[in-house]
Amino acid sequence: MNLANSTILLVDQQPCGIDRLDLMRKAVFTFKTPGAARELAALLAGNCPEPQRVVVGLAELLLNAVEHGNLRISHEEKSRLRTLDCWDEEVTARLAHPAYADREVWVEFAREPSCIRVRIRDQGDGFDWRSHLERDLHRVTGLHGRGIAIARLVSFDTIEFRGKGNEVEVTVDIQARN
Repeated sequence: MNLANSTILLVDQQPCGIDRLDLMRKAVFTFKTPGAARELAALLAGNCPEPQRVVVGLAELLLNAVEHGNLRISHEEKSRLRTLDCWDEEVTARLAHPAYADREVWVEFAREPSCIRVRIRDQGDGFDWRSHLERDLHRVTGLHGRGIAIARLVSFDTIEFRGKGNEVEVTVDIQARN
């Protein structure tokens, strides 16, 4: 998935790159890697009011879906791998491992009259998301483990986890920001 080198289309004789989804009401994306998560976060945030606010939370949630959901890397394990400076190698190895290689993150982007809705679902086992919704300043300033707190405090107007914790829906209010 290389969104940076996307083709520019002409729509009504006006340039329309896939970096703008203004004409789209709903889109579904799938991806597997942290790099694709970052690119998709930038694409989707660019279609929201205050994209610089939204991109941070989207990137955090999409990366969490890959790392903690699909690749099953725990918070403690990530800390250890970062300390040993072998994080990237472990992610690459797990992406190639048969147990994880076919797993994808599914993202639905929907533009509604009053808000933009993004639903993210991974193929992991889920987690207890309730404890991560607390306003925990340590989570926001830590080296990692801050994704949900940042998403909730900074990026989105609503955040709702579903089921076992492998699905989240966030909204960005359009009318209040225009």
